[in-house]
Amino acid sequence: MKRLAKAALLAAIAFMGLTGREAQGAGFPSVINLYVPFAQFQAQRSATGPDGNNRFIWDYYVTSGHFLKTLEGSVVWILDPTGNLVAASTTIPPVGNGISSSTFSNIALHVNADNNTTLAFAYWDPTHKFIESYATWTLNAKGALIGASGPVGFGGLKIINIDFDHDYLVVEFALSGQSFSSGNLVGPFTVWVLDEFGHLISAVGNQTLGQGLLGSVTLSGPTGSPNQLWHWVGATPPPLRFELAAEEFDSSGNFLSGYTYGPF
Repeated sequence: MKRLAKAALLAAIAFMGLTGREAQGAGFPSVINLYVPFAQFQAQRSATGPDGNNRFIWDYYVTSGHFLKTLEGSVVWILDPTGNLVAASTTIPPVGNGISSSTFSNIALHVNADNNTTLAFAYWDPTHKFIESYATWTLNAKGALIGASGPVGFGGLKIINIDFDHDYLVVEFALSGQSFSSGNLVGPFTVWVLDEFGHLISAVGNQTLGQGLLGSVTLSGPTGSPNQLWHWVGATPPPLRFELAAEEFDSSGNFLSGYTYGPF
């Protein structure tokens, strides 16, 4: 915590009722995205662009009786506001599935401000235990493929989350031998930010904060080279209390500012 400045929040703490003998519980900061990682791969993969047209994903499967068996590929359809099919992408080779408990392929979809659609692909490692690499496709408003990147992955690392934030893609890396469920996911962590074409525009690497767990990473600041705001969560039992740390880095990975709050 050496690089963080302690924030004075006594007035806010008192207002929330987190001080004094009456506070018998603990305050938990809701910034951990690893309870449901890869959430955008599991929700409905459908979005409407500024042009009013809706994009969504079809997944093609080999069937056996009443069951979907093997993923054969996917495609993006674009419908106008009346439901007419106006465009379709080329067939996307099978990228794997299983992130979602349902039958979704491992694809997330985002429509950008310029009506281009970015697809993020997540690929399992050979043992099917963690996400090892990612790739992207970019489609124009007519569904044509205009950009592609990846797959990108690194030996000894796994991807713990992939998330669209506005028109950027945020990819979080950690050591492959650590896991959230076992309680040893303490880093070091690396976060990449990509533009809508999959180009790397921001990278912050090899960060730890004691035994803190990295939660969500949000973006702010300059368009085209956003700053990264990292949220860390720490616990200080007994009695159980939680601490939040927030750190800001520029797109080159330089530390800009940081604060800690708690323990509460």
